[in-house]
Amino acid sequence: MSQKRFLCLCVFGFVLGLLQAQDKVRVLDGKNDTPLVGVNVIAVKSTVTDEEGFFHLENIGVLSDSDTITLSHIGYETKKMVGYEMKRERVIYLIPRSYLIEEISVSKEKFKYESVVYEALTPLKYGVYSFGATLVGDSIFVIGGDATIKDESYSHYIYKHNSGKLQIYDIKNDCWSVSKTKFSNRANHNIHYAKGKIYVLGGKRLSPNPEKEYLNDLVEVYDIQQELLLSSNSNPHQAVDFASGLYEDAIIVMNGSIRKHKDKKIYTHKVHLFDLNTGYWYEMDTVPCAYEATAIAVDSVLYQVGRVKNQAMGFINSYHFLSGIYRTEAILPFLLERPALAYNEEKRTLYIYERSMLLAYDLETKEICRYRIDLDLMYSQMVCKGNYLYIIGGKVLDEDSEFKKIMGEEFEFPGEVISVPSSSLFRVDVNTLASTKFNKVPDRSL
Repeated sequence: MSQKRFLCLCVFGFVLGLLQAQDKVRVLDGKNDTPLVGVNVIAVKSTVTDEEGFFHLENIGVLSDSDTITLSHIGYETKKMVGYEMKRERVIYLIPRSYLIEEISVSKEKFKYESVVYEALTPLKYGVYSFGATLVGDSIFVIGGDATIKDESYSHYIYKHNSGKLQIYDIKNDCWSVSKTKFSNRANHNIHYAKGKIYVLGGKRLSPNPEKEYLNDLVEVYDIQQELLLSSNSNPHQAVDFASGLYEDAIIVMNGSIRKHKDKKIYTHKVHLFDLNTGYWYEMDTVPCAYEATAIAVDSVLYQVGRVKNQAMGFINSYHFLSGIYRTEAILPFLLERPALAYNEEKRTLYIYERSMLLAYDLETKEICRYRIDLDLMYSQMVCKGNYLYIIGGKVLDEDSEFKKIMGEEFEFPGEVISVPSSSLFRVDVNTLASTKFNKVPDRSL
């Protein structure tokens, strides 16, 4: 290559890089200068910011100086700009909203209980967290889950394992059984029950050595009556901690994390539909935000609860199956990572549990009440049967009994900050919440 040609290529590359840089705009938190992921930018067209908070001007359409551009994000004040401002700005700051929990001032006589009353039931045969659970008649089916033991002080794994067991709880007789059917070992997945079958999809699996983790592309279908398990490597929505819900004869799957890059999670905006009658998958329109969340389907709406990266508050979002409309229902002034969800049809209330907090979200009035519950579990599951909530398993810290149950009595509990899978099962009568002290969370939807 001649020196002249090489110089021309260098100049061309420099100019191209400069033009691309001029086309990029970055959105930061106005308080701490951190990049904001998933900011909705709407003009002629719409786009969202990436992992580093950038978006390209070309993705929002041709701008005139008078065009209006709207930037909105969960937990931040919406910002409006006009075209000539957007063309000259390379960094835009969004101001965090300030939310306070509204304390309810009541007399002591009003509430009988300071915290949620619960009852301990027969524990699981094998403790797990980040598993799938579903209600089938008078039974709760628990499939898979993480059984890892970790020294949280040094981020060291003492024992790493994903379960492939099916554990079944008989509600009437308060007892557990373990099926002989062996499922794929996986965690951070979802399961759904429809017409006598349980569908297991998504999540991650460990490599044989178990140092590495892989996305699980296996869709498993379990016929309960025949105790028959069928599987297919056909899942196009391979993700961890994704949102999914059952609507009529289809499972809608969306969001979740799809890989890690330099210890940073990469999230997907994609939405897929799995037709239960044909077994075919269909890709649908993407959604504006990408994150990990827990979800539950109520009628024709998928409610998602979680938090967006770099934000100090949670959200309740909704996705309408029929219209594809996606919106924020409520902003929560506290962190939620992957809470357990359950729905009570009679009360039209969505219940949300994580750590020592139980939320009751009334779908009619949009009122959210926060209760204290003296349980410290993460990555649990929760189902509702009648007026009872069943809180199943989870991840707990410093439980000597759980540690020895997995490792054996001959092993000494390390005594550091150890996280272990819990085998606990608790029941809450939702009628007692009327006599339980609570805080009211004000409406902070966008």
